[in-house]
Amino acid sequence: MLAKLLVLAALALQVTAQLPTNLDGIQSSASYAAQKSPVFPSGLVAKTPVAAVPTPGATIPTASLSQSATLTGYPPTWTIPPTDSPEVVAAIAAIDWSLVPNSPVKTFDASSNPIVTNYSASDPDCWWSDTNCVVPKVSYLPPDIWYCPRDGG
Repeated sequence: MLAKLLVLAALALQVTAQLPTNLDGIQSSASYAAQKSPVFPSGLVAKTPVAAVPTPGATIPTASLSQSATLTGYPPTWTIPPTDSPEVVAAIAAIDWSLVPNSPVKTFDASSNPIVTNYSASDPDCWWSDTNCVVPKVSYLPPDIWYCPRDGG
């Protein structure tokens, strides 16, 4: 496992060394497929720095939660959720199916590692697990956001 991590780290350094350092001139394109950011709840409070950590071997405090969770409206555990709910129907209807590729299923070994033996560069998909690509091969998807160009950004 450590050897795999070292290889990935070396590849990341190699790829990073070949990338432009100034991305200010990169513009988005109206020709990209529709993208939507998730909606985050309002009223989130910024976390404060950790003031203390537990002492090794100390008793871990346990107690009831101060609030109870509202779990109504969710499907039962370990069941397939219904696909006829208004939310799911609306989400499926919003998909432009002409932009969904007909990609072959990728395979993985028993440890969930992607099998990339004899991986073909002609694969129409951008498979990061093998090539670390960050720019999709199709024109309607924007490049991946894979690093932050500015601290705190």
